[in-house]
Amino acid sequence: NPESFMVWVHFRAPQKYTSSGGDLGPAEEYVARIDVEVDSPGPSHVIRSVPLQARVGTARVHAPKDLQTISLCAPLGKASQQDLPLKNAGNIDVKLKLKSKDAEDCFSVEPGELFLGVGEEKSAVVSFAAQGGKKCRESLVTILVLPSGPQYEVVLRGEVIPENHGKPGPTAITAVPPILSNKQFVAWGGVTLGRAV
Repeated sequence: NPESFMVWVHFRAPQKYTSSGGDLGPAEEYVARIDVEVDSPGPSHVIRSVPLQARVGTARVHAPKDLQTISLCAPLGKASQQDLPLKNAGNIDVKLKLKSKDAEDCFSVEPGELFLGVGEEKSAVVSFAAQGGKKCRESLVTILVLPSGPQYEVVLRGEVIPENHGKPGPTAITAVPPILSNKQFVAWGGVTLGRAV
């Protein structure tokens, strides 16, 4: 068997200023090539060429503004869940690592890792298991863009409620659709019932 070895190729993206808002445009592409030659005293001869390609862009992950803090409530011994939609608003694909910082294991988030293509949206599920002790608990879900950031945080609040308090679930109503507008103020008009304009 011929001896084999591994060569690591590192790519360092050039430092460029990007504004925090606005259109990102397409990701930048960088290409290179590695030529493998035989080390001999005579003329060099390329025995293999390996093409290299790298993409440089901005990683941005968006979550709904009304879910920057997630409030969950459940009776003792039961659990409550809430979907956390995450959207890749950047111009490169991202791999996310999601983790709840909870010493008492009341909160959890699934899945632990999530892959999002450009413009893609997927949901993670945040759960709160009501346990004895304190009535209210608070924690964080950290969302790290692998391998080295940026990192985002979502505040978690859990409350233990009486058994007959009703169905466990999120305390906030999340079924209200968002209003998308490019105006700072929106004026609503109306017509009195039974009249026409």
